Amino acid sequence: MSAGSLAMCGGHTARVGSEPESGGSRREQVRQRIAAVRAPIDELHQGDAPGKAPRARFAAAQRHMAASEAAAERAIAASIRAFRRAAEAHERAAITHERAAATGSGDTDEHERQAAIHRLAAAASKQ
Repeated sequence: MSAGSLAMCGGHTARVGSEPESGGSRREQVRQRIAAVRAPIDELHQGDAPGKAPRARFAAAQRHMAASEAAAERAIAASIRAFRRAAEAHERAAITHERAAATGSGDTDEHERQAAIHRLAAAASKQ
């Protein structure tokens, strides 16, 4: 191989006979990478006056937590109301199917089966 040809060594392609990267350029690459990682961290720390900014952030976090808890309580209450309405609707459907089966209109076996299904669905919605 000539001094300018390429060789594979351990899966990496390197120029044979070329000088290795200087230690200075590698150090500079590492410094740049560290600076890139530190930049967002430094941005987060800006404005951290001793004792003031952490308290303000803590207060904001507490307000956010209270708002989240209130929203969760509203969602739970809405879900309870929705399940209650669903149970009531299933009860009404069961009663309608039972009446249809009792009067003999249509397929009475199917009405009885549908009434039983709606009763089970109503019970499940009440749990």
